[in-house]
Amino acid sequence: MPGLRTWRTALTLAPAESDRSRDAHHLYRLVLSGFGGDASEGAGSTGRPAHVLFAPAREEPPAAAGNERPDAGRPVKVLVQSPQQPNWQPLLDDGRLSDAYAFTREYTYRAGQSLQLRVIANPSRKLRSPTRRVSLTDPAQVRAWLHRRLLEHGLSTDVGDIAVGPPRWIVGAKGSGDRFQLVTRTLQTGATVLDAAQVHDLLRDGLGQGKSYGCGLVLTHANRPAEQ
Repeated sequence: MPGLRTWRTALTLAPAESDRSRDAHHLYRLVLSGFGGDASEGAGSTGRPAHVLFAPAREEPPAAAGNERPDAGRPVKVLVQSPQQPNWQPLLDDGRLSDAYAFTREYTYRAGQSLQLRVIANPSRKLRSPTRRVSLTDPAQVRAWLHRRLLEHGLSTDVGDIAVGPPRWIVGAKGSGDRFQLVTRTLQTGATVLDAAQVHDLLRDGLGQGKSYGCGLVLTHANRPAEQ
């Protein structure tokens, strides 16, 4: 049965690189460098290679004071997924990474199989302007968004089972100097496979917006059959 085979790399950022990677565009350039992109300061974006996704693991940020927006925290590790094996040696040699462990994963889900799913996402909707989006803030809207998007990709889930993490703001400055911000949430749920091919495509392509800034990498594991 056709499935999905992909590369994964677990990166550990050096402390100084971790500080700089609070800027989401800086972290994006760092990931690009594993695929021939330019990670130097001031470099413009060369575009995310096809099917390259990543998810940062961040330190727990200090509690926001007053009306401050909760920061996403400093990234310390990054999980990168790609169809081809990347090359992190230049960043290791420069001391910007302290470790890079690459391995492969294979997925062969089938219809009717149950699984657990986790994703850092940017739940959002389009405004009337085709180029503008607004992040969803109501947890009920976020649950409905994930339920709908998973159904579009061959997965059935119970809206009430979706766990919605708190909103976290990431910020950055593009090569043009334009600053941006993005609201992310960690979402977790159980799901049942309706269409295995669609699920494999979802794992390859990612979910939703913000994929250049650490959103969309869907992590899954199959539920073990109940013991008889």
